[in-house]
Amino acid sequence: MTISRKIISQWLDLSSIKDKEIIIALNSLGFEVEQVRNLVFTNTNLIVGEILRITKHPKSSKLNICEVSLGNKSTTIVCGASNVAVGNKVVVANIGSTLANGLIITSRTIQDVVSSGMICSLTELGIFGNVQNKDEISGIIHLPSDAVVGNNNPLQYLKLDDTIFFIDLTVNRSDCLGTYSIARELSAYFKIPLKNMGISNLLFLDKKPQVSVVNTKIQALATLKIRLKQNSTKLTPMWIKRTLQLANIAPKTLVEDVVNLVMLELGQPIITFNAELLKEPSINVSPKSYPEGSLKIEKGDIVIHDKFLAFSVLGISYNIDYEVKPSTKDIFIFSINPNVQTMIEQAKRHIAINSIFIERLVKPVAPDYYMIALQRYLFILDQLKIEYEILGFSNDIPYNIQEKSLVLNYNDINKILGSSLEIKEIITYLTVIGCKVELVPTNHELLKITAPGHRNDLNNTNDLSEEIARIIGYDNLPVTMPVFYVPQKPPTVLETLMGNWRNHLISYGFNQVKTYSLTSRESLTEFNFFNHKSPVSLSSPLTSTREVMRFNLTDSLLKICQYNYARKETQLKIFTDETIYTDDDGDDNHHLGLVIMGDFLPKSSISKSNPNPYHVVKGFIDGFLNKVIPHVSQNIIYKPNKNIAMHPYLSADIFYEQEHIATIGALHPQTEKQMNFEKIFLAEINCTKIAKIIIASEKNVIKFKPWSKFNPLNRDISIFVGISVQFSDIKIMLLDKNIEFLEQVILIDFYTDDRLKSQFQHSLTFNLKFNSSEKQLDEEKIKSSITVVQNLLKNKFNATIR
Repeated sequence: MTISRKIISQWLDLSSIKDKEIIIALNSLGFEVEQVRNLVFTNTNLIVGEILRITKHPKSSKLNICEVSLGNKSTTIVCGASNVAVGNKVVVANIGSTLANGLIITSRTIQDVVSSGMICSLTELGIFGNVQNKDEISGIIHLPSDAVVGNNNPLQYLKLDDTIFFIDLTVNRSDCLGTYSIARELSAYFKIPLKNMGISNLLFLDKKPQVSVVNTKIQALATLKIRLKQNSTKLTPMWIKRTLQLANIAPKTLVEDVVNLVMLELGQPIITFNAELLKEPSINVSPKSYPEGSLKIEKGDIVIHDKFLAFSVLGISYNIDYEVKPSTKDIFIFSINPNVQTMIEQAKRHIAINSIFIERLVKPVAPDYYMIALQRYLFILDQLKIEYEILGFSNDIPYNIQEKSLVLNYNDINKILGSSLEIKEIITYLTVIGCKVELVPTNHELLKITAPGHRNDLNNTNDLSEEIARIIGYDNLPVTMPVFYVPQKPPTVLETLMGNWRNHLISYGFNQVKTYSLTSRESLTEFNFFNHKSPVSLSSPLTSTREVMRFNLTDSLLKICQYNYARKETQLKIFTDETIYTDDDGDDNHHLGLVIMGDFLPKSSISKSNPNPYHVVKGFIDGFLNKVIPHVSQNIIYKPNKNIAMHPYLSADIFYEQEHIATIGALHPQTEKQMNFEKIFLAEINCTKIAKIIIASEKNVIKFKPWSKFNPLNRDISIFVGISVQFSDIKIMLLDKNIEFLEQVILIDFYTDDRLKSQFQHSLTFNLKFNSSEKQLDEEKIKSSITVVQNLLKNKFNATIR
């Protein structure tokens, strides 16, 4: 954003402060100064001249030979501009001058005529062509008639003797998009009193809103409708025009130029429309995508309507018929604060150009400015002696300021900063950043601090201490070495588990990688094995491909495989373990992801009959789980994975009892084809859940049960059931029923064919193990138990006994 020294000087006395000191102050306050423009310094050896005589060049009809008075002497300059005239006072660059556009002036012979200097245009003085009008860009710039010939500072007559600071704002300081907020910060830094901003004291406020708002995607809205009188057609004053041009804003009409000046001062987004056309304004969020004249409206866009006609997509485009023109008398002015996230998404949908207006719309600004901006606008019109009539002024959507308070001991701030600030100083600094500070009556060391509603980053003592350090200046803080004690703690169960995992994987030839945690919203669902619901979203993402925290590690690992496969690296074994952050209820989850591209085992160790890679990976995972979870094999259940990106027959979700702890399998061949690689096997494991299982198992009381001295009886049962019925469902149900003598249920065979598929069935064969610790069982003793099993299968799963 741009900061004008002249604008700041309205509220701060900077007469004794040099530009270099302001640069140091801004950097110290956390506002990085990227560029400084001062045309007085970038243009050297300029002087006010007056054209005394003009003759046509004898060899060129497009050139003029101008005799120019410089006060104590005159000089001859050849000029190609068409707008030169005798009596014009102009900016002359003497021989040896260096201009802002880099041109060095020398004596030149132009078609046999010696030219000793240059009569300058705004472009040559450093004003960009895109902010000039046609007359300015096509000719020289004229000075006002009161300019003193021979004066060595001609830019003061053009109101170009200003310094513009281009600064980079951090995301959390968008409240400083306006110059007045920067002036407030500099006031505290230099300890200079800050003058109040002049605003118009409106005597009335319409009770009825002037604009109908259909939804809550607008956080605040105030509107002003005025009618300009006859004298309002005059041109924009030069000082406003030049201020805008120096800030790279093209002047248009007086109405819009004052709006742009107010936006520079306050950072508050303001829009103007022709009220002679706009009769019934309303704002809504479009429920669908459609064209409306020259507008391209997308679903979810904030759209401004006149009756039923959409004429503006907020911040993106508008119907030119509603534009304020020099002849427009009735003006509708919207001071608007939209929902920030909605505007970010809208700007991305339309690939909006990066402009300061879009920047204001997509960042939270100071909440109390949306009303003040309109009052400031009227104040400037009054200063310019512009006559107007107020037709309407309404607070259409009041800003719902959600304040948050905390109580802290001011000594804690001094401990953090290593300072010895008095409580009054701390109160002053906190007030500068917009906080309300009260002394707690019962303890005068305690402060009750209410942070401004737009400062979501001020939540604790550390945040407030950082702000105070920024205002004081980091270089001005005392230098003290930190003293602290870091106690040694034993590793947690999760830390031990992850260390074991890493050692286990590295011993099998895996390479550990680190991946990027941010991804696009569209890619969240593809490998969302653990059904996370609410992502953590960035408030101001740099790009739509990095706007939310991911739900899985698999997608990131597959991108690494794509990169390597494209470079002929077809054998790869990689893993990563990282935390998955979500806004779901409960704790964040630490995941382990691994991907195998090609062969799991080296080719030299593989026999002629290669083992099924799925079974190799499954055995690899099973082997490790058996090490870390006691009796895991008795409680592990495999269920088909239904993710469409995974192979339908070579993938599974792993459950420990009812808890989904991992997903393993191969990619679907179609997915591999789309990603341009092959032979991919992967696993994603929720290690946080496994750690909790380990902790729970350590708390269990170990119970010993004597081995039965009698031989068990085994019976096999084969059934036809619907394809939705899994063996794990049957096993859990039978063991939960506590059927007499039944100890174990083991799957023997799974079978399907075209006939069974047509009937949406499959065949399961499993073994039932019966035993007793008191007697030897025989066929007669388990007969009733088998009958119970069969009846349960028929009634619960509609099974057919084979």
